[in-house]
Amino acid sequence: VTPGSVTALAVINDRAGAVTMVLDRNLATGEPVNFHPLINTATLRLELGDLLAFLRETGHDPMIVDLPVPEDGQNA
Repeated sequence: VTPGSVTALAVINDRAGAVTMVLDRNLATGEPVNFHPLINTATLRLELGDLLAFLRETGHDPMIVDLPVPEDGQNA
C-alpha cells in the first residue's frame, strides 16, 4: 500500500497483529462498503459480512464504535 493510503484491507499486511481495527458504527448498517484493494486505481465493493469475515480471518476482529461527528457536521 502506498504510504498515506487508507484502506481496511491493508490489515492483511499486519502479520504481527500490531494494528487495532476500529470501524464506525455507521459502516455496520448492513449496506455494502467500498474500499480500494491496496491500490487506488480500483474500488472493491464488499458486503459488510464479507468485510467482517476478512478482518477476523486476518486476526483483526474489529471494534465497532460510535465515532464523534465533527462540530461542523462534515465528514472529513
